[in-house]
Amino acid sequence: MDESAQRALRSSIWDFFDRGASDATCRTCKMRLETPTATTTTLVNHLKRHPDAFENFEKLRAAEGAKKKATGPKTTTGTRATDANAASSSFFKPTLKGDAPRAKLLTKTVAQFIAAGLHSYSVVEEPGFLSLMHATVPEYKIPSRTFSRSVVPELYAKERE
Repeated sequence: MDESAQRALRSSIWDFFDRGASDATCRTCKMRLETPTATTTTLVNHLKRHPDAFENFEKLRAAEGAKKKATGPKTTTGTRATDANAASSSFFKPTLKGDAPRAKLLTKTVAQFIAAGLHSYSVVEEPGFLSLMHATVPEYKIPSRTFSRSVVPELYAKERE
């Protein structure tokens, strides 16, 4: 196994995902993601949708980086699992179901924000937007940027009538 594959296998990102043979399952939302060999970029990008979990991951990653600088290239991961278990308890919170009236209203409001401000659909994946939404409505699961392909045109059609 090459060095990048070994590094990917011991990344702290795996504290937030269950590993399969060629995929991973997010422990927060249970979404299954394809994981190309020796890469965790897909997992890190997905984790950004969960601000609390992503913040915990960033802390773990920073701590690992500091540990590597202090001890050299080879490190042990003896305390990482317990740190992650303590950190992970904060992100098992109830979420609004997508068909709940409040969730539908929030999704429509996000679509109006995108349309009125001429924002890119990917604004819903930006850390600042995720942080704002999580601070104001932590139980709301922010839809992916692809939701805009249906919601924004529907909004436009209704406004045209």
